[in-house]
Amino acid sequence: MIFSREDVDHHRGVPRQDAVSGHDAFLGDSVAGRLTPVLGELLWRLRTDGLIRDGLNTASTRKVRIPHQMIADIRGMTHRGLTTTQEASTAYVKEQPIPDRLAGLGLPTLVILGSQDRRWQPASAQDYRRVPHARIEILDGVSHTPMLEGPDTTGNLLRSFAPESASH
Repeated sequence: MIFSREDVDHHRGVPRQDAVSGHDAFLGDSVAGRLTPVLGELLWRLRTDGLIRDGLNTASTRKVRIPHQMIADIRGMTHRGLTTTQEASTAYVKEQPIPDRLAGLGLPTLVILGSQDRRWQPASAQDYRRVPHARIEILDGVSHTPMLEGPDTTGNLLRSFAPESASH
């Protein structure tokens, strides 16, 4: 999770999630996006809430409670929407890594990464050192979903970042 001052909803003082690190730090994505179009589409249509939860939990160090709204949002996606989004995200970070995009903005940035991320190299946190005004927080024992695996810690970090970023 990476937040910059531009990502703060100034009406509520709550940061909005932005993006992740550079593509070279990427370890892998979901199985659904890697299947052949026909097989992937068929399996997507047959998915259950339990399968969606199990798939989302592969990004965590332990089984976490997946909010019902997250399941509903995924149910609302088409297989084509999922794969197109994954392809566009990959192209975006291949074109220019996120730390490079943020470096020129000169805005306060909060980077929250898990020390045991299974999707991105945790060492990629060092890439954000080149972003001026970046605050890097690495949560021990957390993987790719700090907002689900460490909600209190993540919330406290976000709450402390909102006023900090508003002062710049």
